[in-house]
Amino acid sequence: MIIQDGTEPYTYRWITGETTSVIQNLIPGNYAVTITDANSNTLTLSETISAPEAITISESVIHPSCSGSINGSIDVTITGGTGAYIVTWSNGSTEQDLTNLASGAYAITVTDAAGCVIQKTITLNNTTSLVVGVTFTHPTCTQNNGIINITPSGGVAPYTYLWSTGATTEDLQNGSAGTYSVKITDAIGCSIDKVYALRIVSPILLTYVVTPTTCVDSGVGAISLMVTGGTAPYTYLWQDGATTKDRSGLKAALYKVTVTDAVGCTASTNISVFKKTFEVTSQVVEAKCSGDLGSITISPMDGISPYTYSWSTGDTDNSVTELAAGVYSVTITDASGCSRTMVYVLTTPSAITATSVTSNAQCSAEGAYAIDLTVSGGKSPYSYAWSNGATTEDLNGLNSGTYTVAIKDANGCTTTHEVVINATTSTWSCLISSPSVQAVCKSVGNILSTPVAGATTYQWTVASTDNSWSITAGSTTSSVVYTAGNAGSSATFTLAITYAGCTQTCTYKTATSGCIEKDNTGGGDPSTGDPCATDSTSAPTTTPEPVETKPVESAVEEEDQEQEEIKLNVCAYPNPFIDRIKFEWTAPADDYVQVDIYDGLGRKVCEVFSGQVRKGQSCKADWIPNGQQDKTIYFYKYRSSKKVEQGRLLKR
Repeated sequence: MIIQDGTEPYTYRWITGETTSVIQNLIPGNYAVTITDANSNTLTLSETISAPEAITISESVIHPSCSGSINGSIDVTITGGTGAYIVTWSNGSTEQDLTNLASGAYAITVTDAAGCVIQKTITLNNTTSLVVGVTFTHPTCTQNNGIINITPSGGVAPYTYLWSTGATTEDLQNGSAGTYSVKITDAIGCSIDKVYALRIVSPILLTYVVTPTTCVDSGVGAISLMVTGGTAPYTYLWQDGATTKDRSGLKAALYKVTVTDAVGCTASTNISVFKKTFEVTSQVVEAKCSGDLGSITISPMDGISPYTYSWSTGDTDNSVTELAAGVYSVTITDASGCSRTMVYVLTTPSAITATSVTSNAQCSAEGAYAIDLTVSGGKSPYSYAWSNGATTEDLNGLNSGTYTVAIKDANGCTTTHEVVINATTSTWSCLISSPSVQAVCKSVGNILSTPVAGATTYQWTVASTDNSWSITAGSTTSSVVYTAGNAGSSATFTLAITYAGCTQTCTYKTATSGCIEKDNTGGGDPSTGDPCATDSTSAPTTTPEPVETKPVESAVEEEDQEQEEIKLNVCAYPNPFIDRIKFEWTAPADDYVQVDIYDGLGRKVCEVFSGQVRKGQSCKADWIPNGQQDKTIYFYKYRSSKKVEQGRLLKR
């Protein structure tokens, strides 16, 4: 957006809330912006952004007749968007319509001339689908009496069948154990392939009862086998060669038996004979608090008493006490010589520990101290009992002094922690340096600063009797740039500084009159004829040199007939300027003088003059803002030990 009239700087307020001169990435709709210049003149503009009609895809489909057929098609119609369309399909085709298609999903992507894209997926299904139901009669033992009974549906009857055996009947009869495949075809040529398996079903069922051997494996184990189903009589063959139904005198091992009936059906099973042992129950008491001791008590059962105990601690009882954290083992032996070894691990909770950090967010003020307590160890959650009656973990709003807290964990373990808050005083104060001279009414580029350096945050605000004073830059820095208000008004500047963890505020109040009244060009007393009668503000960088005394008007005429003078003690012309500006002044006293240039945000651009001058000396300097843009506002500041003045410059 380019603004040709008005006075810079401009501010922008869009209906969307944006405050930049340009907004982007907008959706269709109405947009308005209000532009305000430095003199509070406003202009409101509006514009409507529209969008083309959305791209739409509609389709007409013909589904393929059945599985394996490629006689389907998709006919699409595309509307909306802008200009010609580019079409791509998931099968690689770039045609708008597709033919000779099998069943499946087909995705189409359409891009219009404006780059807008739409996608759609179209699914084709077989119009005819064969479904086959099946039931089995599995063959028994060595018999070929298996049956696969299939029932087709869907498609168009009648159906034809071709089995892997060569059979063409609907069902497979007299099948032995094995795998069989069949191809089913309907009257219009649609087909489906299926694979089925028959397995041998043995009618023999084996169950058993095991008698375990002793814990020392003395060979007294036994197996009692029970057989049902099949056709008696049965024969038995054990893996170790035995042929009896039942077994005795066994040691602990895995035994396999195969049973065959009178018609040749067989059944096999694996049977484990195990060692008999006894059970042990344990009662373990672990320490609840750091420094406590635990205990272990064991109770054997199902063995032969009496029992003997051998602990890793050297104890020989069924119970050991006063145990610290560690690993403990015990071997229990019954009267038959059977034994078991048990291992136990005891732990002890870590001790409850507490640390604390004190702080004061109000610069060491009494009643503003805080304690941040951190607790670890023991078992959470914790409860707290402070000496001041509080039960929270952390404390706020405290005076200096000593505070004690009793901490209890979930196991009832306790500890105490003491916090001493020593009274302290802030090592710094919020200060605003008073300017050496009053600001000129309506002048810009005035500066207030604080001597407090390196703070975490700065925040400047200003309030005036008629709201005519304003901050233009640096509201969050150590120096603020402001514009003075109307004649007769006064202002109060407030600074909030956060430093060393706390915040302080201070104020600077202007005189009752507020500012020095000058003429409307920023110059001096309107009653005098000298256009550079008063002080101005900063600028050039060259050493001063004596100049021939002549009326300022003639100097301006030599430079540019359209030049506009700033009637201050420092005379800057032409103003506005194109590529060069001149500064002239008469030194009021022997002094050291510095003239600087600042941009519209109060940042120093350059130093155009610094040096010692003599009283009554006529001085001049030039400034060429190389590489600077047009339509730019600058400020110059003239500083000596006795005077600080400033003024505004405009580059055309």
